Amino acid sequence: MSTETLFAKALGLPAPLKVTKVVFFPKKNGSTSPLIFPVGDTFKCPVCGAPGAKPYDTREGEWQHLNFFQYTTYPHTRVSRVKCPRRPIGR
Repeated sequence: MSTETLFAKALGLPAPLKVTKVVFFPKKNGSTSPLIFPVGDTFKCPVCGAPGAKPYDTREGEWQHLNFFQYTTYPHTRVSRVKCPRRPIGR
C-alpha cells in the first residue's frame, strides 16, 4: 500500500478526493497531504446527499486533522462549492 493510499484511508476521504502527495516535516513534528479531485468529477450534495453535484468554484484550504501517530497532519486541498442537481443555487 502506498503512503498516499494509507493517508487517504486514514483521513476517510470520499471519492473522488484522493491524496496525491505526502510531505513529512519531522523536525517541525508535522506532515502535510495535498488532496485533489480530477476536473469533471462530481460529489454528493452536502445538504441533501444527491449524487452528481458539480463543483463550480474552488479556493485553497488547509486544516489541522487528527495526529497521524506523533505527527500533526495538515491536509491541503481545493475546497469546492457544488451545484446540486436537485436544487438550484440560492435555494
